[in-house]
Amino acid sequence: MPFVESDSAPAWRDVLAIGAAVLAATGASACDGARRFASGSQEGDAYLVGAGKYYGDGDTEVGPAPSWDTIAGGFAGKPMRADGAASTSTPAQPLPCGGSTPKPDNTCCPVGTAWSPAAVDCVSVAIAECPDPATCKPRWCGDWRDLSGKACVAGGPGCHIAPRACAAAELTGSACPAGEWPSTKAQPAGCVPAGTDVQLPGGAIVAADGKVAPLPPTAQLVPLALVAADVPLANATAPAWCFPSADPATACPAYGGSCAVGTVVDPVAKASCVPLDSTLPPWCPQGFVADGATVPACAPDPSECGSDPWGGAPDNGKTVFVDKAYAGQAKPEGSKAAPYTAIGDALAKVKTNAALGTIALATGSYVLPPGPTVVPPGIVLRGRCAASTVLLGSVAGAGAWVEVGGAVERLSVVDGQIPVILLAQGTLSRVRVQGGTYAGIRMLGGAINHVVVQGLGRGILVDGKGGAGALFGVRISDAKDRGVVVAGGFSASLNKVVVTGTGPAADGKGGYGVLVAEGAKAQIVGLRAHGNATAGVAAFDPGSHLQLSYASIAATVAAAADKSAGHGVLVSGGAKASMHHAILVANRAIGALAYGAGSVLQGANWTVKDTQPQAADDALGDGARVQNGASLSVTGLWAVGNRNYGALCTGAASKLTIAAGLVIGTLAQAKDGQRGEGLRIESGCAAKLGELRLDGNRSVGLVVAGEGSTVDGGVLVVSNMQPQTSDGQKGFGVQVVEGGRLTAASLHVHGARTAAAWVSDAKTTVQLGGFKALHTLPQSDGFGGRGMHVAGGAQVLVSGAVILLDNRDYAVLAEGAATQLTLGDGKNPVIVAQTSPRPDGWAGQGVHARKGAQVMLLHAHVTAAREAGVVATGTGTRIDAKGLWVTAVEPRAKDGTLGRGVVVEDKATFAADGLVVAGCGDAGVFSHDGTLQGQDWTIGHLAGAKGLRGRGLVVQGGASAHLTRLRIAAAREVGIAAAASAKAATVLDLRDVVVDATLPESVTLEAGRALDLSAGATATVIGLVVAGNTGSGLVVAGPGARLHAGNVAVFDTKGDAATGRRGRGIDVGEGGALVLAGARVIGNREAGLLVHAGKALLGGVWLAGGHGDASGAAGWGAAVQAGGTIDAFGVRAVGNRGAALAVIGQASRAQVVRASLHDTAVALIVAPGGAVVGEAADGVHVAAGGQLELAQAVVSKAKRAAVVVDAASAKLVETRIAGNGFGWSVQNGGKVSTQLTAVSDNDQNVWTGAALPTLGPLDPVFGRPTMEPLTY
Repeated sequence: MPFVESDSAPAWRDVLAIGAAVLAATGASACDGARRFASGSQEGDAYLVGAGKYYGDGDTEVGPAPSWDTIAGGFAGKPMRADGAASTSTPAQPLPCGGSTPKPDNTCCPVGTAWSPAAVDCVSVAIAECPDPATCKPRWCGDWRDLSGKACVAGGPGCHIAPRACAAAELTGSACPAGEWPSTKAQPAGCVPAGTDVQLPGGAIVAADGKVAPLPPTAQLVPLALVAADVPLANATAPAWCFPSADPATACPAYGGSCAVGTVVDPVAKASCVPLDSTLPPWCPQGFVADGATVPACAPDPSECGSDPWGGAPDNGKTVFVDKAYAGQAKPEGSKAAPYTAIGDALAKVKTNAALGTIALATGSYVLPPGPTVVPPGIVLRGRCAASTVLLGSVAGAGAWVEVGGAVERLSVVDGQIPVILLAQGTLSRVRVQGGTYAGIRMLGGAINHVVVQGLGRGILVDGKGGAGALFGVRISDAKDRGVVVAGGFSASLNKVVVTGTGPAADGKGGYGVLVAEGAKAQIVGLRAHGNATAGVAAFDPGSHLQLSYASIAATVAAAADKSAGHGVLVSGGAKASMHHAILVANRAIGALAYGAGSVLQGANWTVKDTQPQAADDALGDGARVQNGASLSVTGLWAVGNRNYGALCTGAASKLTIAAGLVIGTLAQAKDGQRGEGLRIESGCAAKLGELRLDGNRSVGLVVAGEGSTVDGGVLVVSNMQPQTSDGQKGFGVQVVEGGRLTAASLHVHGARTAAAWVSDAKTTVQLGGFKALHTLPQSDGFGGRGMHVAGGAQVLVSGAVILLDNRDYAVLAEGAATQLTLGDGKNPVIVAQTSPRPDGWAGQGVHARKGAQVMLLHAHVTAAREAGVVATGTGTRIDAKGLWVTAVEPRAKDGTLGRGVVVEDKATFAADGLVVAGCGDAGVFSHDGTLQGQDWTIGHLAGAKGLRGRGLVVQGGASAHLTRLRIAAAREVGIAAAASAKAATVLDLRDVVVDATLPESVTLEAGRALDLSAGATATVIGLVVAGNTGSGLVVAGPGARLHAGNVAVFDTKGDAATGRRGRGIDVGEGGALVLAGARVIGNREAGLLVHAGKALLGGVWLAGGHGDASGAAGWGAAVQAGGTIDAFGVRAVGNRGAALAVIGQASRAQVVRASLHDTAVALIVAPGGAVVGEAADGVHVAAGGQLELAQAVVSKAKRAAVVVDAASAKLVETRIAGNGFGWSVQNGGKVSTQLTAVSDNDQNVWTGAALPTLGPLDPVFGRPTMEPLTY
């Protein structure tokens, strides 16, 4: 606010002329000897040298410089001229009335007073609030204004106090003393020392002395719960299927533990688990022996024959004996002695004699007559043994078969279209059936026990309409079309059944081991199905229901007609099947397949291994598949070494449930080397997963693809992924794409490739209760290695613990408009650690969001990344964080640059409540054309990159920052750096900021500033403590650089590390502008405030305790030079050196209202070459064309002079100059004007000796260069 000189005030030249006339006329002495210079014994720095001359005593001799003590001793009786002028050719000019404002008649007022036109009298000059200059704190006032100068509400964006002169009422009311701030936080509200109610992150208040505890080491800043730890993943083992459970299908009866897939509860002891293999049926039933092959053939056991020709049949009067070889003399009558030779005769006899119930056949081959040989109910037809007694069903084309209504035992039936038809009451036991052209046995009811069927057609056809029957201990081998078929609504119970080698029918189709169709029901307990065709076990048609347990289904081959299929288990056409305790090994195409609407396959304890590709095209090889609306559910799945897919669910309305599972080692499709995926859910399938591990698969561990495709999961683990065989690419842990949805209690991905979790596309959603991604590797071409990749509008929410450790490229990447990612719930830890660069040395970032993605991080720690810890870039991109720690980010591996904690660029936004960034490289938080928002930020311990930079907060290129409670400690070069771009201004709006202990760059030893605002940057800072920084506390330099600050404390800035110079509290450089309200600038070096070709508006500023630089020069309170300007209201400058206020250089101007300039101590004046040319200790020093207007001020206890005006001009209004060494020294054409100014009680009011050495300008500082953006 410029001063306006009143019309009544004399002009500069008039004042000088009047003063000279008064002095000549009166001979009055301007010297007041009542005051003496301060005692050297009291002031250790009170030593003044001036080119070998004593100041103030008129002595011109050259000699040893006296101490102030010597001068204080009454000038040792040395002569003084009445006007105090020294005998020199270049004296300082005399002033009228010792510089005090004279009366209108040009006479002088009494000592200590000055003429007041208002009072029309000589009055005492003093500031009302300053009865004692030593404690004087002039008051100041101001108004809340926004950046456009309009009134605003405190706390609003850009809202700051614009200082102004106080109205009279305010001086006794709301105005605060210099160095204080009108606090709204204090209770009650009022003025507090500037900086004392500044809050640190977390809410603690900075102490009044500005001291804050050193920032703890980086490791101590991170909560223990957020410290990364690599816990090795346990080896993949078969999951449990059996556990304490209310479900009888998965419970362990009388057993308190659990059983793994591939084992079952011991069926005898029921107190432990035994291998499932041990409970499977033997290859051959009782009465038959295996031949020792891998898949043994069964032959009748010769030991069954015994020595009795009729196999031990009782001769009790109820048995009819038949011996084909009988050639005795006696007429055959059915006795042992005279047996029949034909079965028909025996049957005819038993029909006529109800007492007879058994027909016993001796060794031999018995040709059946054409048509049925009927064994009626109640009759037993038995042979000696199946090895020696044979019924021949078809000879020379004659159709013949055995129709069993009773029982057939211990024999073989060979040949015929259907050698045996078993009626409802019939039974077969220890029978071999061989060679039926259509079927070995047709079962319309009854029971089959310990039977071997070997034949040309179907093995056993079970199809009595609505009938029921049981099979126990049955072996069917080398049948055609179907080994066992249960159809026509039949209900069959099968136990210990072995079906092997079923081949296709004549048309090349079929070959099923076991088939349930046409609404039949079959319960199978104990099954071996090996080497059959098309499907080992199949269930077709609505109403068909298969219950299968304790089964091995292996080596199924393709259908002969088209080389397709070869499935282990197939459920289709609406059939329903349950399968418990099954091993499916080395089948073809698909291990277990549920196909078609209404088809259901469910069960527990499945092992599906080594499924081979389809023979026709080398495609498929899936472990389990459900498609086209079918449903598959299993508790305890172990799928290992399959191809293409370990498990696949595809198609709308298809459903898959795996309550506990392990899918391991899926291989690529043999046809093209592609896929090898662990589990794929696609095209609308709905899956429910319990505890599932996918280990060592290829291409992708788990895929959820397509709208409507959903996974509701429990604990999911994906580990040790391998690349796709065809191209060495992929190896994803989890991929959710194209609108798929994944929900899981937790997801752990360990050792994936490309990405642990890849989530992309609109409508795709993932919700996890916890997520881990560890040790992800890149593809073979170096791409990826990411922990989580979210793109294309996908949405991911992890509402629990998150650990991403030892990933590559980006631990987390989110990209694309509408993409949303939330990690954490604010309670459980989110840890992103040890992200490594790509093989080319680029990237290695922790969390990266771009192209409009939205990311939320809750209670998170990002550590040991490369290049950058957290990055947001691109229009619309936003990262929100609550409780975020970013530590130990290392420079880029490729070139050693960067290493930034948080990076926000290209119009992205980063908002954080609670942020700690520590131990990073060239910047803690870096924003280029981005937006920063938040509160409670701590940034520190920055090392720089390649020995350069190490800035705490960088806001540049049109960026903005809106932050509350920010601490930056132990940064390097600059704590807060801001600069604009050619296109946009950079704006900072900060509340409660502490910047301490900034160090210089480690290589150049330059800077170490707390705040550096460069061209085009605007900052509003309300509540700022700056302490222990280096070179400069605050720097505002460059066209358009503006700082609006209030409630500020700048303490103890150190000199440059390399030169020991500078160390200023505040530097306003060329083009810079500062508005500073309520500030304490204490204990800095060279100058508390330097304005070099810039502008400063000050209110309530206390400048104190300035130190000289390493050479002993400067230590000024405030200085303006090189055309700069200062407008100030309510200033206190106390205990500085050299000058409390210096105005140096043409067009340099200072206008100060209400000021106390007190106790300025001595500082050397050092020429640019380093030579000491004098000393100074002035209250006000105006030189080299500078201009000063000082009003309502007290200048006291300056060790050399209160006011030095050298070739410059000064105007003093209502000012008291008292208790200094000299009151005035106006020299080298200097001009002064006074109004109501009193000069008294100085050791010498006016110095008129040789011109005092003057101060030269300080070296200016410039804004530090901007930094390169990260985006590439």
